[in-house]
Amino acid sequence: MSGYDLRQEIDKTLGHFWQESYGQLYPTLARLEQAGLVSSSQQAEGERVRQVYKLAAKGRAKLRAWLAQTPMRHVERNELLMKLFFATEVDAAKPLAHLNASRADATERLNALRELGVMLAQLADKPGYDYYWATVRSGELGLEAHIRWCDEVLARLSRPRA
Repeated sequence: MSGYDLRQEIDKTLGHFWQESYGQLYPTLARLEQAGLVSSSQQAEGERVRQVYKLAAKGRAKLRAWLAQTPMRHVERNELLMKLFFATEVDAAKPLAHLNASRADATERLNALRELGVMLAQLADKPGYDYYWATVRSGELGLEAHIRWCDEVLARLSRPRA
């Protein structure tokens, strides 16, 4: 795939739990090629010439070794929580607006993830389906929990104070 195609595929499949910007992707592809982990070739597509990358045998071996390692502990950076923590520094309407926006975004992403789950269900008889399902299900449960949390916090912050 070209870097552009790879980024689009990441957005469609892994995007609910892994993000890569073009600014991260292209330098990474260049480093992988320098290390002999991917190879690239130029392919003409109409008037455009695309740089297309392919995983090399050495790259596949490195990928398999990485997949066998225990994952690092996930440390979350959550801007919404940071803004809520310091919310007494702004007008009370601002945190409510942030929460409502976050809830709306989570609902939209949950709907998109459910659509992905329906598409992936067509692969139910393929090897690896249960792993794909696991990532989608994690995203669904996380977004459902976030929506419930937003509802709870919005209700609490909206109640009259004694």
